[in-house]
This record gives sequence, structure tokens and C-alpha cells, in this order.
Amino acid sequence: MLKKNRIHIGISLLCVLFAAAFQGACSVTGKTLKPDRLFELKQGESHQGKLETKDLTFTYQYNRKGDSMSLTGDIEFIHRRVRQFKMEIHFVDAQGMVLNSVPVPISKGSLKGTNSSVQIDQQVPPDTRSIAFSYSGEIRNIDDRSISFWRVP
Repeated sequence: MLKKNRIHIGISLLCVLFAAAFQGACSVTGKTLKPDRLFELKQGESHQGKLETKDLTFTYQYNRKGDSMSLTGDIEFIHRRVRQFKMEIHFVDAQGMVLNSVPVPISKGSLKGTNSSVQIDQQVPPDTRSIAFSYSGEIRNIDDRSISFWRVP
């Protein structure tokens, strides 16, 4: 009995360590991104941008004043039947290094069809020159099977 408990505890500890290592491996903070993934983050009001991928079109507007930014946007999904979706915005310095990443809040209940909207008010890390986006999601196909889609920054 004691041997079984030790095995269960050992397996549990390995699972916790693996999960912690995996979470750290997924972080992009401190990593350098390719220039084609970056969108310049200008000072002032009423700037616009667009991210177009094989999965979606994200059209956004933002205002930046000093180290504060307000961003709103609309996501038009290429896929139908989007069941789950998460997006992050990454703040990047002049050398392409990620300074910080934050989740982008998706309007609740907006994933029922093929469109969604976002709004974020965020402090921008000092030395931020551009932003990048990443996302992951899940759709259901016609056979009701899950299919994942994603973009890394």
C-alpha cells in the first residue's frame, strides 16, 4: 500500500513539473520575433491596423498616449462553428524582443457565429515600438469533431 502511494505521489509530482515546464516553454516574453509579425504602435489617436491570416481577419483601431493604449477591433473568422478562441497581444521593442504579453478580452457570447469583437485598455511597457498577435481556437467540423487552429507571434 505504501509503495502504491509513493508511485501515485511521484506521478503527480512529474505531472506538476511537466505542466510548469510546458507553461514556461509557451511564454514568448524575452523572445525575438520576425519583422513580418510586427505592427508598428504609433503615438496619438485614431490609428488603424489589420491582421489577415488563413483563419481570420482582425481589423482594429487604437489610441496611444504615452504608456497607455486603448484598442478596439472586430474579428471575422474564416471558419464556421468557432467553439473556443483566445488571443494575446505582445508588446515588442525596437529590436523585436517581446517585453510583455496580455490576453485580449473577447466579448462574451460573441463566438456564436463567425464574428467577434474585442476591447482592451492596457498599460504599454516602456520602450514598446510595435505589437504582435497570437491566437488559438477550436472549431467543430460537420462531423462534430474538434479541429484546432492557431497563430504564434
